[in-house]
Amino acid sequence: MRHPVLIAICCAVVGLMGVRATAQTIYRCGVTYSETPCGAGTTLEGVAPSKESPTERQRAAAHENQRQAKAADALENARQAQEAQAARRHQAEAQAMATDKARTAKTQAPAVPHSARKAAKSDKDPGYFTAKPPPPAKP
Repeated sequence: MRHPVLIAICCAVVGLMGVRATAQTIYRCGVTYSETPCGAGTTLEGVAPSKESPTERQRAAAHENQRQAKAADALENARQAQEAQAARRHQAEAQAMATDKARTAKTQAPAVPHSARKAAKSDKDPGYFTAKPPPPAKP
């Protein structure tokens, strides 16, 4: 045996020449499908190749393309309507927040600037620790 791989490949090719593709019988048993028959199952034939003419297939493909285009347009219109509604809702919420902020600003006491608070406390001793550098040494 000088070429065992070549002989094995040739045997496989010869063996596969006798096999041909055939449609299998499919059995439906309730909601499941199987290749083996069952008690009360019904048979379904394998899918046969289409016998439609090329023009009929083109017409069917064009009809399917139109159907999908209409569905896509409907989905886009629905998305745009949702986005417009969300934008209106966002605008209303922003306006409500601005109104609420203005209302709370009117009811609260006016804010005292930090510099004014500091000036008012400067005449008293601070109630907190303040670090100071040591006095310069006398010569």
